[in-house]
Amino acid sequence: MAKILILGAGAMGSAFSNPCIDRNHNVAIIGTHLEDQLIEKINQNKKFHPALKFKISNKVRILKFSSFFDEAYNSDIIIIGVNSRGINWVSDQINILGNYNKEIILLTKGLHLSEEGKLEILITKLKKIILSKKISVSGIAGPCLASGLANRVNSSVVIVNENLSKAKKLAKMFKTKYYHTNFSSDVIGVEASAALKNIYSMIIGAGKYLSVKKELKLDNSNNFFNPPGALISQCLKEMIYVVEKLGGKKETVYDLAGLGDLYVSSLGGRNALMGNYLGQSYTFIEAKRKFMKNDTIEAADLIFDIGKKILKIFPNSKLPLMVSLTKSLLLNKKFTINWSKINNG
Repeated sequence: MAKILILGAGAMGSAFSNPCIDRNHNVAIIGTHLEDQLIEKINQNKKFHPALKFKISNKVRILKFSSFFDEAYNSDIIIIGVNSRGINWVSDQINILGNYNKEIILLTKGLHLSEEGKLEILITKLKKIILSKKISVSGIAGPCLASGLANRVNSSVVIVNENLSKAKKLAKMFKTKYYHTNFSSDVIGVEASAALKNIYSMIIGAGKYLSVKKELKLDNSNNFFNPPGALISQCLKEMIYVVEKLGGKKETVYDLAGLGDLYVSSLGGRNALMGNYLGQSYTFIEAKRKFMKNDTIEAADLIFDIGKKILKIFPNSKLPLMVSLTKSLLLNKKFTINWSKINNG
């Protein structure tokens, strides 16, 4: 049994408490400094999570951020469940702990620009800015939406660490009858695939609506199977190109963190939902304001952070979908797909 602290009371962090509890670990969910009201609401409503619509186990302690440091010192593993833009804040809190030597597992996915202007995965960023060099940082990725995990639906993930034996050990710690854990040492491949799938699930989400003809009804879904199929094929090609350029393995893109996560995110994630609106000719700003004002759209955050770099270093001929979406968001223009450039070698 391990003492586990989950930092972040959002959807995935809260859902991840299920396999932890089911493996008899000692679990505390601690909200960030911005989640005090959420923590109060959860505790006042008998641990019912308002976003996920599920009851967190009574065995889980749900605490405000003021308890973080005491809990962290006594924990074996810290699970980071904040959004990608909170990584700097997380590192600041961990650095206050001093010469910390525990395990950190990052649920958060993303890419960022390093000080040298290079694209990096968030694990690399976190390891650079954490002062203690005794800390081991791992990641979890795969086709696992928080809603499914909250309901203990069969879900498969890959746990990644450059030390394969450590990844195997962690995978064993969290494996349950419904939470199926694999392991890998391809940190760049897993983490880059998990970040890129956000962008491409938005594109796939837009695809069917961009193909709508006025005489066809949106609710007749049989008319819209073809475009997403073609787009998934192109998305995989583009993801492989970027992952290999960053130093990851092609095989990883075809596995859980790439193809698997792309599929599930295209069906049920916030990025795909935003894509639906882009496909209906809304600009990103219009759609965000009108339909998803309070939602975090990870794909958009990623593009706003690294979009200019994408346009600078990656050729349009290799990444027609990513380049088109990037320009659409950065310039706040309607998203379009040039089908003549899709799946051409």
